[in-house]
Amino acid sequence: MMNIPYQASSISPHDLNIDDPCLLWAQQPDADYIENIKHIGQLDPALITTQGSGKTLIAGYKRCMALKVLGRNILTLELDSTDSYTKGLIYLSSNYGRPLKPGMIIAALRYFSDLNNLDNFIWKNLDITPGSKAQELWLSWIKLPQPWDEILAKANISLECAPILLKMSKNDLSFLYQFFSTLSWSRNHSINFITWLQEKSIIEQTEIFQLKIMPQLKALLDSELSPNDKIKSIMKKLYSIRYPLMFEMLERLDSRIKEAVAGTKWRFEHKDNFESQDITITGQIKNQEDLQKAAEQLEAIAGSNTLKNWPVNINE
Repeated sequence: MMNIPYQASSISPHDLNIDDPCLLWAQQPDADYIENIKHIGQLDPALITTQGSGKTLIAGYKRCMALKVLGRNILTLELDSTDSYTKGLIYLSSNYGRPLKPGMIIAALRYFSDLNNLDNFIWKNLDITPGSKAQELWLSWIKLPQPWDEILAKANISLECAPILLKMSKNDLSFLYQFFSTLSWSRNHSINFITWLQEKSIIEQTEIFQLKIMPQLKALLDSELSPNDKIKSIMKKLYSIRYPLMFEMLERLDSRIKEAVAGTKWRFEHKDNFESQDITITGQIKNQEDLQKAAEQLEAIAGSNTLKNWPVNINE
């Protein structure tokens, strides 16, 4: 059990070192926060310690900056001189229960990983269960080059991509970085994108950045399309190369469906890539006349040859 003695004091924020690396999630106060401190006052003390000839802040950055703006002293609890690990753990503990975003978690893990001390206290303070799948994924992530942290912090990639990325060469990681630095990928898209590229590299026995398809994907990335359309186009092109037969079948199916419902009130959807022959049929009806017309259209669709051999004849 850690029991750290402390001493209370009131000092000027200008007399504090506020640049210690243990201040993992230092955040500037906004106008509302400063106004609240101005009217209510400081309710919780900041934590400091003595380092060299000065005092160092180890928790309470936002309060400290607000009081500095207001020209007020800050109430502090001074802890005995502590090492980097203890300062970091105290900082985490002082923020216990705070909602954590991926960027905050990875910043903490990098800090303690550099100290070679990622013990269970750290994981629990980050609300990650030791031995869990989540812990395995985070341990994989911190083995990646640090520039990828910003991509994760921006939610441009799924944490679940970490084990796949770890299998890639430095050249491949460097090349793929550009696809994630400017585009925000969903979980499924990010996983499928790097998985299909990895599989294709194994098939072609070459690194990902040297795949024949990469210039085409890079051209789509550099195009004038919207971010969402870029991702859709990249995934469609990659899917057509990785699964050419399935892609051809889906293209024919899509063409057939469009032909079947053209000029009608109906919409057909087939969502499961031929795992079943089921389709979802939807229509928008305003009144009884619309309903009668839609029923006639649906009957005509059912009697046509458009969807013969549904969903698609592989031998066509």
